[in-house]
Amino acid sequence: MELSVILKNLLSLAPEAASTFFDNIVWRNLPSILELFINCPDKQVRHCTTQVVLQCINIMISYHGFTLDVNRLKEKGADIDKLTPEELKNCQIEDSIVKFLQTLIGYLPTEVAKNWTKFAQYFEVLVIYIFFY
Repeated sequence: MELSVILKNLLSLAPEAASTFFDNIVWRNLPSILELFINCPDKQVRHCTTQVVLQCINIMISYHGFTLDVNRLKEKGADIDKLTPEELKNCQIEDSIVKFLQTLIGYLPTEVAKNWTKFAQYFEVLVIYIFFY
């Protein structure tokens, strides 16, 4: 629990590093992260993992001013050669967040539906982004 609090505080202190953290820790280890979210028998591990990932995503959204608008991302993707390097990087970061959330949604009819009572942390992540963004 203490490590997750330290990680969340570090991410808050250096919001520009949140996207690097997300890419290197969450996105590149997505199967392991999803395993922790969904199948880890230890509720505290699920909770701490969820809280760190939530904090990271919230910081990226706030720091970069993302809206998680899929249609806007598609439009930008069509004009990829017109984007500045900064816009391209931001588009890639926002796209990775959207893909992560879509991946979580994809687990609803399978793993989550089978064992929905132990997925409070899973639903916590989805509810925040479904209703607030």
